[in-house]
Amino acid sequence: MLYLTLLSLLSAILCVQSSTDIVQPERNVLGSFEDAVTVPCFVDGMGSFTMSWYRQRRWGHVLEYILDETGQVYGRGFDNRFTVTYSPDTNQFSLHISRLQQSDSAEYYCATGHCATQQRGDCSKTLCLHCTPALHPTPHALPQLYPHCHWCSHFGSVGTKLDVLDPQAPVTPPQVWVLPPAPQEVRRSRRSRSKVTLVCVATGFYPDHIHVLWRVNGEEVEGAGADSAPLWDESKRTYSLSSRLRIPAHDWLHPKNNFTCVTSFYDGSHNLINNHTIYGEEGCLSAAEQRMGLIAARFSYTLLICKTILYMLVLGALLWKLKGPDSST
Repeated sequence: MLYLTLLSLLSAILCVQSSTDIVQPERNVLGSFEDAVTVPCFVDGMGSFTMSWYRQRRWGHVLEYILDETGQVYGRGFDNRFTVTYSPDTNQFSLHISRLQQSDSAEYYCATGHCATQQRGDCSKTLCLHCTPALHPTPHALPQLYPHCHWCSHFGSVGTKLDVLDPQAPVTPPQVWVLPPAPQEVRRSRRSRSKVTLVCVATGFYPDHIHVLWRVNGEEVEGAGADSAPLWDESKRTYSLSSRLRIPAHDWLHPKNNFTCVTSFYDGSHNLINNHTIYGEEGCLSAAEQRMGLIAARFSYTLLICKTILYMLVLGALLWKLKGPDSST
């Protein structure tokens, strides 16, 4: 038991020490059915590592092992449609996929591995520990231990998103709109000094290689919420996506402020930029709100006068009582 614990700690240390730069220059790749694509990867000093490719169909799904640098050790469900180019001299480790299928659409990750024992030939190729929090947000997951070795794999910060195009769905950029806050939300937020919500809607695009950001008065802002994944419309064979930005109500009630939603869409060769801008509205009250405000003001003024009169009466009564005994003597 002590041996296994020490082995686990040693592997974790080697994982940190052996991390290296992993670069996948192609963030997006499009392919056609039955066609072939290449997903490149470059790793500094790859000769000292064991190289592998992994696939993740959706964010949060399990990583699937594809194959290693030898091109012979395949993961479950993968075959010789998947091959690799391994070139330590040029630090290149590329994945080739032939006869593309719709099921090949996924995010692909290049990874380096290091064995925690000296007996390299006895080590299992099974992934035991993931070291990238971006892919596995639970860092306390216990590693799987094997009798003779322990493997640690290191991933780069981003993978390569592959989409195998549907022959019945042409590549189409999105249409983008920014929707203003609902009037009820604005009225409620004005009273409570809370925030209002702007909604950006991108519709009618295919495939789902899209990135959304917000700008306020030309400056990019963070903290916007978005759908976890674009929604697929089977009848139109297009995607849609929404993004929400919360802003203080007083920022919206200023007509000089502008709010822009920007989308970047990859069409297979270029990133196409689309945007839509709306401006804040005048912070004036509606006629009904003005009437209610006037009534409230009159009531407050009347109440203040009444309080003043009452105060003067009480004060006069006190003074009369104080003067009463003195006048009798």
